[in-house]
Amino acid sequence: MFDLAEAPPDLIAPEDLIEELDSLFAHRDRYDARIASVLQQIEESEAYSRDGYTSSTAMLKHRMSLHPGEALRQVTRANGLTQAPLTAFAYASGAISGAQVDVILEAKFVAGDAFPEAEGWIVTLAMNTPLVRDLKKQLEYWLEQVASVDLGSERNLMRDLRSLPLRRDGEMFRINGWVDIEAGERLRAGVELGPPAEGDTRSTPARRADLLLDIMNGASGRPDILVHVSAETLLERSPGISEASTGTFSPLRRSGGSPVTPT
Repeated sequence: MFDLAEAPPDLIAPEDLIEELDSLFAHRDRYDARIASVLQQIEESEAYSRDGYTSSTAMLKHRMSLHPGEALRQVTRANGLTQAPLTAFAYASGAISGAQVDVILEAKFVAGDAFPEAEGWIVTLAMNTPLVRDLKKQLEYWLEQVASVDLGSERNLMRDLRSLPLRRDGEMFRINGWVDIEAGERLRAGVELGPPAEGDTRSTPARRADLLLDIMNGASGRPDILVHVSAETLLERSPGISEASTGTFSPLRRSGGSPVTPT
């Protein structure tokens, strides 16, 4: 049986639509928190094995028809909340969203022993920082203070995972890859598109592909990226946090892990 809303969306007054949507998202977050709680119990009791599944992730993929990545994310969130009681409580009460929870749990993994003492502050920060991007940025700065070595190791691991598979598919080539955030920022800046010229009927992805080819053929200048970094980091020639003008931030390290040398 479906649990339908009392009034279909087309019967809600226009001036109330945004408030209705906000309410629905709040309800969804509470349901997601309940899902995480039930998943915790399933993990602890291995209830998934009763139906022949080898893991909770497999159960979510086959029984609940979740995409593998989403299934893994749900289980990871549930497991992470078992050791983050204040975060779990705020999530269950609707004070923070699932996306905020995921950012907090990522910070918890890197912070290690520093997390329990700071959890109350972190939850309060999340409650006062609705934008996930801003929350992640502030937690990265905190991690730079309490776990700079682990943070640098994590970022170096991300570099090691970069890849760019190329596969011929008929008369076309398929390109699908991963790069670290610094390289991604350079790539995005390089293929940033302006409005199409009059009469240009190409799609946005097609225009972006053509621009990338132009860059490879030397027909486009190098992109400029403005990066903000503290004077202390530059003067000490040590790893730190850098922030691009777009708001993207990352450790200030050369490829291979060596610190940046100021000029």
